[in-house]
Amino acid sequence: MLGSSCIHLFLMRGQGNEGFYSIYVHASNRDSSKVWNSTVFAGREIPSKEVHWGQIEMIDAERRLLTFALQDLDNQYFALLSESCIPLYNFEYTYHYLIRSRMSFVDSFKDPGPHGQGRYSERMAPEVSYTAWTKGAQWFAVHRKHAVLIIVDYLYYNKFKDFCKPGQENKNCYPDEHYIQTFLHIMDPSHLSNWTVTYVDWSEHLWHPKSFEEGDIAEDLFRTVKAIQNHEHVTSETYPVQTSKPCLWNGRSQGCFLFARKFRPETAEALVNLLPSKVWNNSIHHSRSSATPDDNNR
Repeated sequence: MLGSSCIHLFLMRGQGNEGFYSIYVHASNRDSSKVWNSTVFAGREIPSKEVHWGQIEMIDAERRLLTFALQDLDNQYFALLSESCIPLYNFEYTYHYLIRSRMSFVDSFKDPGPHGQGRYSERMAPEVSYTAWTKGAQWFAVHRKHAVLIIVDYLYYNKFKDFCKPGQENKNCYPDEHYIQTFLHIMDPSHLSNWTVTYVDWSEHLWHPKSFEEGDIAEDLFRTVKAIQNHEHVTSETYPVQTSKPCLWNGRSQGCFLFARKFRPETAEALVNLLPSKVWNNSIHHSRSSATPDDNNR
């Protein structure tokens, strides 16, 4: 479930590994970007519908992608990315980080403030309780078991469809920040990482994260992001509370992020010149002695 020129280059750098990944593209507003002409994306666009930011159609698109991806029984791990995402590591490192993980990487945490628990509607009870309500980033990477749970669920999905909507009358509830996070927290909390492997920069304190421009592209930026080994959450209370916890990959401290966003289209050339030679070549691979899934799985 990928889509950008940078990811295109990333996958081509993984030549010889074509049997280890599949791509599924959901295009709400299909543009004339050259990336669609790539052989990497040929035939990978699924039947798509228009998506509106912050509404249930965002979840519908994610479920549609998972439904198509699950039809290939070899697919065992599913990462959601956008056209503005870039990979921080080479193909081998990224592949083994995901496929050997014992958990799904879903950002899910308790925020007592107005943009967290404050968005909960009592009309969701009893299926979704106030204490079960969580919040987190949209960008997930999940095991097959969790992907199946997401697409077969209608009980919890319909609660969010009916009672989690934008607008002050709905407490400005956005399903992509709450549905999968809360649903999987209810269904299987012990196998969630509670952080996302996709980095974003919220330093501007706006509704949307920082968009990186051409002048931002530098080796130091990626070195800094790759060195992060703690995931942080900040509540939306009047006096925010910030927590910091280690990113534990199969019980050991590890770099938190495999991907980063949001990169504007004009950064593509600079990224292509920098990533393969300066960023991906510095990847450190996981030890093959780790307790991990079968390497022959995708």
